[in-house]
Amino acid sequence: MTWASDLFELFEGLEFLEQSYEQMLNDRFTAEVALIDASESRMLIDEEEWPLSFAVKTPKGWKATSFLLRKPTVQIVERYEALGGEIFQTDKAEFAAAMREHFSERLLQQALPAIEDFSPERCTGIQELIYQEWGEKIGQGCLDVACGSGLGSAALRQLSMIPIAYDNDPGLLALGMRTGRLMPEGTMCIDATRASILAPKAPFGLILMAGSINNFNEYIWKAIVDETLKLTEAIIVTVETEKEADRVEGWCASKGHTVKMFENNRDPFYDRWVCSIS
Repeated sequence: MTWASDLFELFEGLEFLEQSYEQMLNDRFTAEVALIDASESRMLIDEEEWPLSFAVKTPKGWKATSFLLRKPTVQIVERYEALGGEIFQTDKAEFAAAMREHFSERLLQQALPAIEDFSPERCTGIQELIYQEWGEKIGQGCLDVACGSGLGSAALRQLSMIPIAYDNDPGLLALGMRTGRLMPEGTMCIDATRASILAPKAPFGLILMAGSINNFNEYIWKAIVDETLKLTEAIIVTVETEKEADRVEGWCASKGHTVKMFENNRDPFYDRWVCSIS
């Protein structure tokens, strides 16, 4: 039984129509769940009584769809009422964590983990860098953007911060989750250039080794930084070269953000240059 099925009190299990986290944006699943042959229904609502998810009992088991990233329709409410549905309630943050866990578990079943790339020395250096810039932030949330296999998340948890990590590489995410650096309930396989519509807001953001940034790919990294700025109040970005750091500083300064750029002697390569943005 998964966390999501537990929220519905469905001990026999629950299958979501969406096959990935980003598919929760797709309205076609709203129409699909409303048309399924079913005998029972259940609605999960948040603390403001807004629908989070709708599930129906079919001949092949319980099927559900999520409204975490899109709006429900009148058709769904009518279908719920026609089936004499039951109501269950949770808070939105818990449901979001349950959805992250659900799709992370799917990824673990399907993706081959990448080759191990973790460096304990680099992780220690990142911990020191984070503490230097932000101080003690126990219990504070931080987006680990383009997280790879979770080195940043490991460093954040060592500082008692709460990471929400995302990347678009299933193999690296699978490695991170299998090694325990990434937690399924705090991990998403998404496109970081669309993070403002997919990820939650958090006080802090971490983008490690953003690059190599050049004339051909800078539009991608600029979009990732822009999306992170929309979701957070302070960001640390690390890059390999001063030229790359200059680009990041320019993007952020042009939007009115304060940027402290400096050389980081803890790492001769991956995190050599830092932009600390507020």
